[in-house]
Amino acid sequence: MSEDIYAVPDMTKKVKFNRGEMKERIVDIYVSADTLRDGETSTKREETVDTAPNNGPGDQHSDQLQTRYSNLTNERDQLQTEKAFLKMRLTNLKRTCPEGWQKFESSWYFLSTETKTWKESREDCLERGADLVIINSDKEQTFLFNLNRRVWIGLTDSLIEGTWKWVDGTPLTTG
Repeated sequence: MSEDIYAVPDMTKKVKFNRGEMKERIVDIYVSADTLRDGETSTKREETVDTAPNNGPGDQHSDQLQTRYSNLTNERDQLQTEKAFLKMRLTNLKRTCPEGWQKFESSWYFLSTETKTWKESREDCLERGADLVIINSDKEQTFLFNLNRRVWIGLTDSLIEGTWKWVDGTPLTTG
């Protein structure tokens, strides 16, 4: 029988097709390209054009598919726009990070390569629009320690000997 499938058709014969003879045609197995790509198989019963009720371009199922397709297309476009925006922001952020600065959480730290006194370092910071670091958490202290560099912190007793205050005027507290 497989020979019949590959045989060359005889185009000299006339064939009459009566559509009324075919009342129902059912496709028992349907495998989509997506299913094959995912390595899965599934079986679905599907009505054909001949048996599906009202299967024209304006039927409800077709409208639902078109609506879903439009919604997914819009969502994809919005995500692509958002991705492009975030990529641009990241590029700009990298560009705005001056050399010698490092970010930790929501703060930026200038890591000087010069050796200066505490007072000279503070003046340098102030000229850059910054100040010596005020340590607000154990995480921040660990970050500074892990730099493996000597750093000046913004703690001083220059106003009253033995009374330690941060450069913003708040007293040193432990706890």
